Amino acid sequence: MQPDSNCTGNHCTGNGSPGRAKGREDRLISGFWRRLSAFIIDAAVLAATGFLAGRIFFDFLAGTGPYGRLIGFVIAMLYFSLLNSSVAGGRTIGKRILKIRVVDGKGRPISPARSFIRFLIAGSPFFLNGAMIPPGAMLNPLVSLLIGLVFFFIGGSILYLYIFNYRTRQSLHDLVVGSYVVRTGSAQEMTAPPVWKGHFAAVGLIFAAVVVFTTVVVPGVMGTESFAELLALQTRIRDTGLVNAAAVTSGVMYTSKAGGAVKEKTEKTYLSIHAVLKERPADYDRIINILASIVMDRYAPVMEKDSVIVNVAYGYDIGIWSSWIRQRRQLSPGEWKKLLSRYPYPYR
Repeated sequence: MQPDSNCTGNHCTGNGSPGRAKGREDRLISGFWRRLSAFIIDAAVLAATGFLAGRIFFDFLAGTGPYGRLIGFVIAMLYFSLLNSSVAGGRTIGKRILKIRVVDGKGRPISPARSFIRFLIAGSPFFLNGAMIPPGAMLNPLVSLLIGLVFFFIGGSILYLYIFNYRTRQSLHDLVVGSYVVRTGSAQEMTAPPVWKGHFAAVGLIFAAVVVFTTVVVPGVMGTESFAELLALQTRIRDTGLVNAAAVTSGVMYTSKAGGAVKEKTEKTYLSIHAVLKERPADYDRIINILASIVMDRYAPVMEKDSVIVNVAYGYDIGIWSSWIRQRRQLSPGEWKKLLSRYPYPYR
């Protein structure tokens, strides 16, 4: 596919590739690096806010569990929705420093309502990533499709358009609300050429790929016997009432060891448990042993593994900042049996 860089006056008729004529809109619309730098500054401001909140309200935020990211989402929403709107002239702190702002097609700052929709589209994929979503929820086809569309389709489309839409530099959230990010001082009506139709075709392909992945691939993987066993084990761990979230994975670790002129490659199988605790424990070792006892008693294939890894964490993740206290223990199944034989836990 060859770009058409034919331009007349202030308009380009091609896909807006580098090397096109520099019309008035090219000078007005913010470039990739300037916009990215502004976002990095804004992210740092929000991270500092999250850090200070965590220093003061650590246990409270830890107690929010799976709702922690919702708190960060609301903070980020207020920051971006208000400052990117007419309330602050379309300029966040980062945009002020980099001398750019958000405007509509007539060069005016957008309303708070449009700015909210703009952030809702742009922010949802980020805050959904890493959220404590029970894997069992993915067994519901509608939930799986919804999560896939928000994270992969919206997130993927935003990233694609942000990088490749040279003409207007509008990403998905800009296209939906009709906004542009321009240099400060640009107040005239935008007459930028329309977005290249090939970009819409690419976004359509992303949509189709996500639908196939979430409705065909994901159910196929989750319907296997091995996944069902891991999901049952994870559910048992959650039923203890000790954790906000738990994840159980099984895999292989590969290691290489130099032996003369030949490298020896070995593989070790493992079962890993990662649990986010509801409360700050007085004894981390006790919690680790309880979770390990569930694995040893409820998961028959565990004896075939080379090691069992138990990770427990107490803390918070609000999206804009996270802080964790972690403990980890890794032993072979035989070593776990020997250790746990000395501790009669009620969950065994």
